Amino acid sequence: MKVEFKELIYFVFGIFITTVFFKKLSFLKEKFFRMTRRIRLYSFISIVIVLISIGLNIFNYLYISNNQQNYFGDLINFYSGLSFAIFTGYFAFTEFQLNRFEKLVEEARGEIRRKRYSRAQKLYEQANLIKPTDSSVISDLTEIYLISGDEEGFEKMVRKIDCVDRSENILVFYLQATWYLLDQNFGGSKKYLKNLATHIVENPEDIKKFSWNFSDIQESEKYINLTGESKEILTLLINMLEKKENQVKESFLKKFQNN
Repeated sequence: MKVEFKELIYFVFGIFITTVFFKKLSFLKEKFFRMTRRIRLYSFISIVIVLISIGLNIFNYLYISNNQQNYFGDLINFYSGLSFAIFTGYFAFTEFQLNRFEKLVEEARGEIRRKRYSRAQKLYEQANLIKPTDSSVISDLTEIYLISGDEEGFEKMVRKIDCVDRSENILVFYLQATWYLLDQNFGGSKKYLKNLATHIVENPEDIKKFSWNFSDIQESEKYINLTGESKEILTLLINMLEKKENQVKESFLKKFQNN
């Protein structure tokens, strides 16, 4: 069967559009549902303000003397309008900040892929000011401070990691141990390596739920220049958490569980 060049172009273009669409589908769905929730909230509060205003005006008409009705009516309408204006302004500002937050995070992740960590750090710091409790920003910013060697920033951020899920303790121990190992301070890392080993023994299922991208650490200058026992231990640690092989895990536990 003869396929014309134009048909081939349409076919390739269709595959490209479909690939891009499905890649963005989860993001678009999340954004749509988030937007829908915000619209519902906005509509609900607007209706509440209108109903309160109507109720107060009915009360004014039924129970306030005729010579006072105009005065109280103007007062009710003024404060109803003021409440609605304040709420609308707050909602618009929140929407603006949320969109800015999402843009900052997207740009920061792009800078990380390009290995421009100082730029990514500034973008993440701005995002963190908007949403100080966002767990993904806190974790990523902690790792950037780890790579750059910013001790004050690292200590501040690692304390903010909220271990709602018990497996997130693994992330904290990993980051704390890695801080010392990248500094060629194996002795300083022992406490956190032991805490990690104890946690894995007591909660063996948690390591299966743990997920982290180690490529930024492994491609960093500090890791590449690392030597000796610190390099050996950090490589063992990453292999255990990334590959989750029983042999590697047993080797790690044997080394640090009772130390």
